[in-house]
Amino acid sequence: MPIEIRELRDEDFFAWIPLFDVYCRCSGTSLDDQKALVVWNWLRDPAEPLTGAGAFDEQGALVGFVHSRVVPRALRASFVVTVDDLFVDEGRRRAGIGTALLEHARSRPGIAEFGWAVPAGNEAALGLAERIGRRTDLVVFASGVPEDESTAGDAEEAD
Repeated sequence: MPIEIRELRDEDFFAWIPLFDVYCRCSGTSLDDQKALVVWNWLRDPAEPLTGAGAFDEQGALVGFVHSRVVPRALRASFVVTVDDLFVDEGRRRAGIGTALLEHARSRPGIAEFGWAVPAGNEAALGLAERIGRRTDLVVFASGVPEDESTAGDAEEAD
């Protein structure tokens, strides 16, 4: 089944909402109209760093997404792509879609470095991450985030 990976467009909003809703629930949070509109506006506003790409099946249905941003890395005086969110519909996992979405996110011109966080207990997401990258020695800390709300959802069993 051929999959098209492309940047999200305005007309993808209503297809993106149900997938983002599942991703939010799997990440320990909920999606309301305000959050959906704020995040979608970030994704669509060229002045915002967050961008989004989608995986579309042969019928044009959105089956997965990746949200990423380019950020400066002072230690290397360069830029890095950071993936904030990765999700593939449960029925479409294990078909290479997560890998294709990650490859799309990191394929920006002039960007050599790429990174993302994976929940420690999500073996499928860890397996995908270890096929594409290497585990670092960094430990991530959070402040102001409820303990039951992770920064990357269990739904990241994307590949």
